[in-house]
Amino acid sequence: MKTKLIIYGILLILILGCSENKTSIILIPEKINPIDKIFDIKNLNNIGFKTNKEYDVTNLPKALSSYYGWIENEQGVLKDIEIRFYESHEDALTYGFDLANEVTGKNAKISKKDVKWKEGNNDRRSNKRSGTGGLGPGSGKAKYGNFVIIGNMILLCEGSETTSLELCGQITIKLLP
Repeated sequence: MKTKLIIYGILLILILGCSENKTSIILIPEKINPIDKIFDIKNLNNIGFKTNKEYDVTNLPKALSSYYGWIENEQGVLKDIEIRFYESHEDALTYGFDLANEVTGKNAKISKKDVKWKEGNNDRRSNKRSGTGGLGPGSGKAKYGNFVIIGNMILLCEGSETTSLELCGQITIKLLP
């Protein structure tokens, strides 16, 4: 009996060890993607982006437009994103990088008095309540853990630094067939 259990155990280990790995490959895009393609809101709408707001870009240097909305990630969960469009990749990099960087990540500025571009600031915050059972005041945190510049567009994606880059990667794959 013990011999059969040992043989079955070894067979099970061999079968599991030789089976195909079912984990999906996650694309983490480069922060800066210098491609020549010019994007607009129609490109994003075509891959499932739902616009909630169009921001006034009067005080966003060289920006053509900016939108806030959501898109479904690969797990079917709706995630917020902010999109900023510029005339060229060079403009996105030169005029948009610092402004996107200041409102993303662990050290993001979240107070309206601290950010350079104030439009949509409340949409870039999430209220995190920890240890209070969901009651009481929380602390404001940056909604967007990271961003990418792809061509003339800046994507700020919801989530921690890594999960936001994964979401930006999922969007990038859909935009660049």
